[in-house]
Amino acid sequence: MLPAVFLLGAKLAHLLATRRLWLSPRGARPGLELTVLSVCVAVAAYVPGLWIGFSTKGRAEACVRALGNPMRDEGPASDPTVVERLFPLSRECRWGNGTRIDLVPLWLNAVICAALAGMVIGCVLAVCRLMRGRTGIPTNTPSQGEQLK
Repeated sequence: MLPAVFLLGAKLAHLLATRRLWLSPRGARPGLELTVLSVCVAVAAYVPGLWIGFSTKGRAEACVRALGNPMRDEGPASDPTVVERLFPLSRECRWGNGTRIDLVPLWLNAVICAALAGMVIGCVLAVCRLMRGRTGIPTNTPSQGEQLK
């Protein structure tokens, strides 16, 4: 995760130093840069999100604190069941009385989904720019002026 955060910071500093609002202007580089930056954002958001809800005192402690109760005996009477999903990232506490709370904030999944969309857009942009660049490759067929000779 640290390399992803470092790369994001370096790219932000580079964009500020060059006073450009966008990425590289030529070839497939904008698509590749967008893809790499999107991967970095996804990693920088997803990896810390995996650790949300873990506590040194156990999962029940994190669930009770998320309800706004500082002490374990102030929450619901039963111990919570924790249901986890890796995508979309979720760690939901469920009690027997029907109380549910997700420990992963909604904005985190929105950032991850936006980063995944950026990866797809970057790949499509890179492929389109590469394909457009290949249409201008000269061939061995004679041009009109050479055919008249």
